[in-house]
Amino acid sequence: LNQFCALLEGPEEPIHQFVRSNPHFIMPTLAEAKSKLPLGGRVTDFVLKDAAGEYLLVELERADHQLFGQSGKPRAELQHAIDQTVDWRRYIADNLTTVQRELGLSGISPTPRTLVVIGRSGSLSNEQRRKLVAMEDNSHRLKIMTYDDLLANARASFENILGPLWDPGPGAEVVFVPRTQI
Repeated sequence: LNQFCALLEGPEEPIHQFVRSNPHFIMPTLAEAKSKLPLGGRVTDFVLKDAAGEYLLVELERADHQLFGQSGKPRAELQHAIDQTVDWRRYIADNLTTVQRELGLSGISPTPRTLVVIGRSGSLSNEQRRKLVAMEDNSHRLKIMTYDDLLANARASFENILGPLWDPGPGAEVVFVPRTQI
């Protein structure tokens, strides 16, 4: 978690490489992950498949992007990311058999879930948060998250499995001891 936090201050590619090595960070129920998969004229950052066989197409943008402009309208970076997810889904719907067979995405729905991760939560007002929810409602199976949202979800998932997490400080060693069965 701390390593991921440190990456948020820099460019997008190290974040991509971190997620490539740790895709469960986005999808704790991960069964399969593919990076940089071409779908038509666009390329995904990730295509993740969960244990139940449902796919999630992921677009990562920079953590320092602002989501909305002064006027309250989505900034070009956010709109571009959303447009990419629309293009991916359109390509999959138009070429479902090819995508399933040639790209190895067996069982993918013609309308898979999509996720855009962009920006930080601290830059969002309550009204902008509400606008994001409305944008998601208008775009079937689209989720828009900030990197802070992603981090909070990952922390909650880890804590659900391991118990409360804390930062014991530099030089400390934390050991996980599983409970013995009774």
